[in-house]
Amino acid sequence: MVPSSCSSQAPEEVQTALAPHLDRRCVQHLLVFHQPSPALRDLFVSLHGTAVLASVASDWELPAEKIGELVVLDDPEINTKLYVYTPLADEQRRGILAGRRFGPRPATEAAEDPEPLPITDELIDQMRLSGRRHWLLPICESGDPRLARVLLGKIKLHTLAGQLYLLVRVWERHGAEEVRGLLEETEFPERRSRKHPLPQATHDIVRDALEAADGLAVLRAELDRSRGPAGQVAFLRAHSGTRDLFATALERLAEETGPGLPWAELAREHERDPLADSLLVVLADEDDCPEELRTECGVADLRLQHQAHPHKSTGPRPSPLELVRHHPLPRPHHRRNDWLDKAAGLGMLTPLDVLHEARPAGDAAAYLAYRHHRTRQDGPDPAALAASRKVLELATAHLGEDPEAWALALRLLPDFTGTLPELLTTAAAIVS
Repeated sequence: MVPSSCSSQAPEEVQTALAPHLDRRCVQHLLVFHQPSPALRDLFVSLHGTAVLASVASDWELPAEKIGELVVLDDPEINTKLYVYTPLADEQRRGILAGRRFGPRPATEAAEDPEPLPITDELIDQMRLSGRRHWLLPICESGDPRLARVLLGKIKLHTLAGQLYLLVRVWERHGAEEVRGLLEETEFPERRSRKHPLPQATHDIVRDALEAADGLAVLRAELDRSRGPAGQVAFLRAHSGTRDLFATALERLAEETGPGLPWAELAREHERDPLADSLLVVLADEDDCPEELRTECGVADLRLQHQAHPHKSTGPRPSPLELVRHHPLPRPHHRRNDWLDKAAGLGMLTPLDVLHEARPAGDAAAYLAYRHHRTRQDGPDPAALAASRKVLELATAHLGEDPEAWALALRLLPDFTGTLPELLTTAAAIVS
């Protein structure tokens, strides 16, 4: 056998002459480690078949353009190596598991869709061993009952759309009985629970379709509804909890129904029945969140930051002003009070609201002093100046020029639990 390192350093014409005498192992070494010219690679393929390129498709550093050159060969063995050992794009993973042909169709081929490429036993075994969600989710498009069992045993499909798509594809490729078999299955790979991985509601939808004369059409219609705006909103409404839980729900929705959110439907739903505050806050992080909804998201964030709000997904949604009127302010980390600053920035509170409604008085006074001081740095602030004038008016009316009243008011300020006007009234009453 000619060593691959020697043959790779020979001139092109010598390598071409040697090619028919190289065994498959030597060819694989040349392809993987020495990158022969395209002409020589084509010669190796003509001698050994396209499967000889499977060794090239086994590198996590393989560039996207090389992956593109290999995937269009439509060879099941190469596709297996690409799936397991290279950084395929999601669309390529879905295509391989669906048996899609990426290469150009021969001119002599019939007009109808060609027969899907087979899935190798090696790839199915690798899927059974995998715990990678991004590897397993493309099974939804495969229509292969063997792979469907692997997916249902390994990961959870969170959306009705994802669940129905898996079963629609199996029905399309292998018929209704394979779908019925999946519903009646009691054991799935890697799954310990005896409970079926698909929820009862999904079972009911699919069994109704199985009994219908045009069952596949019925199931496709249910899939379209679950994928549509109303179905996506229903999925999000079914969740509750913290913003982290809603962030995960949005990730699962994108994984199983595709990117993008139905913003118009979300806005209408929020107007009809307010969405959970935690969900609104997460929606605000999306780049394409509409401005009218983003303002609502800001108010929701204020509620979540207020210790007195119960953070329930349903029930009253008090405004920032209502929270200030009925509950103490969130404790500030410094004089600025970020909560009040954000509420003012959203137009939900004014400095006069803080003066008359906020408590404890010490936090309100600190914030008003901060706003007044900021006018010296940032220029005139009519709202802050109006509050400053009102503070001076109230203080003059209640304390006048009595030093004892002023001293008492200052001593009461740190611990007084009422509003600033109530503090001034109390100090005046004590010294009178």
